[in-house]
Amino acid sequence: MNLFLKQSLLYPAGIREFEGEDILPISKRLLRHWGTRIHFHKGRIENLGWSGECIEVLVVDALKDCQIVDKITSEFYPSLQPGCSLLVHQDFFHWRQPWLVAQMAALAEAFKPIGMAEDHTMVFLCNEKVDAELLQKAKVNHLTDKQILRALDFTKCWLKRFNVADRLETMSAAVKMNPGVRIAWEMLNCPKSPIGN
Repeated sequence: MNLFLKQSLLYPAGIREFEGEDILPISKRLLRHWGTRIHFHKGRIENLGWSGECIEVLVVDALKDCQIVDKITSEFYPSLQPGCSLLVHQDFFHWRQPWLVAQMAALAEAFKPIGMAEDHTMVFLCNEKVDAELLQKAKVNHLTDKQILRALDFTKCWLKRFNVADRLETMSAAVKMNPGVRIAWEMLNCPKSPIGN
């Protein structure tokens, strides 16, 4: 973790200053109460892969780049179990990542939206096995702006009961203001957002 993130996120939260970028020791210390329930894997998630074991709860917060989205999706989603596995998208409604909405719109037949948490998180129940055909539908790296905008429009109806139309409008504006951008930190033109940045 770089110095800026340490100074803006960790230190104000009470984490003591530390050298280097490795946050694994801090993570282990903060999560020690859960003991053997948590297994740590050091490295970049898109390079680590997955064993293929069943996943009951998959929390994703690493989908800032469309190439990484496609890699993580193909690696982890097939291990989700219909009827029991939860997929938690941490930045689902963040204006800088409209491809997450586009992906889940493509997978609407396989996932049921069941809850949301402030400000950007959405929770889905897996209700169909993610096979090769669904993985193909889920790819986002090749999507055009027009396809993403159509997916955002579809999602207004799909997630209507969650009252998120304003968030989806902000994402649509971001796509239009940042044509062709598929990496979150390169989405520089910020539309007026109802929930902040």
